[in-house]
Amino acid sequence: MPWDMASDRTQRFYIRKAKQVVDAALGEIAPQDTEKLWISLIQSKVAAQQTSDEAIDFKLADALAECYKNAEHWGSRRQILSIMADKMDFETLQNWLPGLTRYRFIIARHHRILHGRGSVVSTVSSRRMYVSPKQLDHFLDFITSTHIVQDLPFGEKTLKLSTKEEIAVPNVIRTLILERIVQQYNAFCCESDLLPMARSTLIAILNDVVEEIGEKCGKGSLWVKEKKEQLKSSKRYPKGDYKSKQNINAWKSHFLRSGNQDECRLDILKKLDETSVLIVLDWAMKYLPRKFRESQTDWFAKRGIPWHIAVALRRGADSQTEMMTFVHIFDSCNQDSRTVLAILNDVFHRLKGVMPQLQSVYLRQDNAGCYHCSLSLVTARQVAEVNGLRLARMDFSDAQGGKGPCDRKAATIKSHIAVYLNSGHDIETASQMLEAISSFDGVAGVQTMVCSPPTSPLRTSIKWEDEAVFKSMESLQDWSRKACAVQ
Repeated sequence: MPWDMASDRTQRFYIRKAKQVVDAALGEIAPQDTEKLWISLIQSKVAAQQTSDEAIDFKLADALAECYKNAEHWGSRRQILSIMADKMDFETLQNWLPGLTRYRFIIARHHRILHGRGSVVSTVSSRRMYVSPKQLDHFLDFITSTHIVQDLPFGEKTLKLSTKEEIAVPNVIRTLILERIVQQYNAFCCESDLLPMARSTLIAILNDVVEEIGEKCGKGSLWVKEKKEQLKSSKRYPKGDYKSKQNINAWKSHFLRSGNQDECRLDILKKLDETSVLIVLDWAMKYLPRKFRESQTDWFAKRGIPWHIAVALRRGADSQTEMMTFVHIFDSCNQDSRTVLAILNDVFHRLKGVMPQLQSVYLRQDNAGCYHCSLSLVTARQVAEVNGLRLARMDFSDAQGGKGPCDRKAATIKSHIAVYLNSGHDIETASQMLEAISSFDGVAGVQTMVCSPPTSPLRTSIKWEDEAVFKSMESLQDWSRKACAVQ
């Protein structure tokens, strides 16, 4: 309720309360000189100045509110509102401007931060250029001239006019990109003293012409979009789905070959007797030289020692399986077919010396290039005949299978070497590795020797078509039976 409209009793009540408040405040500030403080306060100009400032703020806020109401455009209102948006809170400002929303209040504060208090935001004018039919015809004649398009020697399209007349148009090809066409047209207009259209207008006309020709003479933009998606899908197919299918098929084939080749091994084991032997061949993982006490610098840049394992299996007189292992260690060698043939020759010779009654051998190895190559396939039979043996069969196991005897024997030998190493010895050469295997009475059933790689050069190159396809070879009179997998 305004003070002038209050009754005398009400005014006296509030005056009494105000006096009590003022007396209490003065008593807290200056308890000993309350009256002097009150007289000094009355004589000072602070209260009058504060009242005058409040009157001025009231007048300014009222003037800005009147300007806001008189403005018709939101841009002008936003500028006026940004002057006082950060000086008052939303509730106070809403008393001056009824109907003000919080969104406009926040936008006005944002305007002050981005552009400044009451600043005018410059707008970019966008004008449309009038294109006369004469200019349009001139540009269309230019882009359909032989300078821009060339006729193809084959094919034609049918163009339907608005008069339902059909015109046969030969297939053409554009020789320039859109930007080059616009540049040439501007240069042509400059030489001819003609006013060209704007660059954006020319680009838009070219795009519309291409799309319109595609709609009328071709199969339409939807057809083009669909074909593009199909081409992208066909491009992704070899990298995704096709590769996955191929991997799944290879996985299935691996299981099938592994099962069949294992059946072949079991059949050979059933046929073994005192006159036949099954030899499993494999290059073991190179052994890294080690010292009993070595520094950290000695651990790096080591050169492994290559060693080959050949496990021979046969059935004795009591039908018990007997096994003998041959380990060939090299200081350095190439793991190729020539080295494998030299190892086979040594294994055949030693087996013949231990088993004079031996007549036939079966070979089983993995698909490494040193085993599954033309030279090894052709020469292995001759190596066996030189030692008085008959190579009855050669089988190639699939990956991750078929080399169990060699892997088990390699693990046993490595454990034996570790015992020798921990007893205070170093193993850095092939001779030291031989000494480690032979230590502590050696490994049972293992013959170890240090070898040198063959030095004689290969005189002829042997080629066998589709040598990598078949997985088994059986020795007949004409050496002609081979199979891709055991049936």
